[in-house]
Amino acid sequence: MRRKDMKIIQLAHRTVDELLEEIFAITSKKKIDTSDKRVLYAVACAMKNRYENDVPKWIPVSERLPEEDGKYMVTIHGYGWNGKTFTSVSVAECIGKRWVGNNGVIAWMSLPEAYKSNK
Repeated sequence: MRRKDMKIIQLAHRTVDELLEEIFAITSKKKIDTSDKRVLYAVACAMKNRYENDVPKWIPVSERLPEEDGKYMVTIHGYGWNGKTFTSVSVAECIGKRWVGNNGVIAWMSLPEAYKSNK
């Protein structure tokens, strides 16, 4: 296997900062050859995959409910006191695949990790 091919395979395991360094190293050259373009494409794919895996996604309740009991971020659709419909984001608890106190949950996602100070 060629050195550039090995480099492409290793890109999937790098951090975003390392991937950006790879981009800067290649684009600082005066001439970018075909093998460099393959590496840049692999870097872009690795960053896209990293981003997609790190960003929580809304899951419609029509697809599935949470497997584990706990608190989740939810989108609620309902009717206000004035009779108008509304959609809002809230936190709700799911126990035994049922939403506690929220009948209008239409989608959910895991809560993000709590903020941790560097101190």
